[in-house]
Amino acid sequence: MLGRSARDRPTLMATPVKFYGDQPVNEIFAESLSEVGPTCEFAPFQNYSDTQSVDALTTALGAGTSMADALDGVQGAIVAYEKG
Repeated sequence: MLGRSARDRPTLMATPVKFYGDQPVNEIFAESLSEVGPTCEFAPFQNYSDTQSVDALTTALGAGTSMADALDGVQGAIVAYEKG
């Protein structure tokens, strides 16, 4: 993640990133960082949460089903996982 001081580095901010089609996305990431609260934390099981989200959304896209339904399923899976 870009630190707050990264915004003071114009060369870094203007550097194109190949993965993003050679766009200078660091400017967007730096701006987005200012919107994240100082108490924001990742879940202790973030990898599980991410995997559930990717799997459910990929399945929904392939099947043409509702994203809302997919996300409801993700929420249920994460709550069940958290409860152990």
